[in-house]
Amino acid sequence: MYGITIHLPNDKNIDEIELISVIKNHCDKLKVIKSFEFDNLKKHIIYSLDLQLPNISKEKIDIIQTILKTRYHINSLSY
Repeated sequence: MYGITIHLPNDKNIDEIELISVIKNHCDKLKVIKSFEFDNLKKHIIYSLDLQLPNISKEKIDIIQTILKTRYHINSLSY
């Protein structure tokens, strides 16, 4: 099983519901974590997208990476 975590950048205005609807077709389990950090009274929203992908091929992971890079300009993906 692959566990993939995607940290969505704070500086991009990403609609997480749209992102979920795009990614969910390529994975078996999807969890979005939204947290807040405060630095000098400025609120920073931090998103983390956790995908559980049992028995997935490298090809399918590449598809998810391509979607994130081309549509959302997100490069951070950790296994």
